[in-house]
Amino acid sequence: MSRNLRTTLPMTAAALEPRIQQSVPRGLETNKAQMMKWYNRSASNKDDTFSTGETGLVNSGQQGEHWLEGIIIAKASTPRSYWVKTVLGNEIRRTSGHLRKSNLH
Repeated sequence: MSRNLRTTLPMTAAALEPRIQQSVPRGLETNKAQMMKWYNRSASNKDDTFSTGETGLVNSGQQGEHWLEGIIIAKASTPRSYWVKTVLGNEIRRTSGHLRKSNLH
């Protein structure tokens, strides 16, 4: 403990001297390594690159999980975004998180 206690109980002078903790940096590194280990178990590098003309599934954006078949028309100007033409004829912009690769055609 490195702080003065607010007690009225009598204490020895040695008990009131602050003690500097020596193992704090090592403990922080241990905690950081443990957190990294648990995070990396579920984290993955997805291959989210699509090419023009590639077919796949597109999240329609409606409530719930509605996936439509679509074709990648072009890469959008924003990162990870693509223009997709759905089977319904709509041209929509979706990020790679809303696209899935598929072997339908």
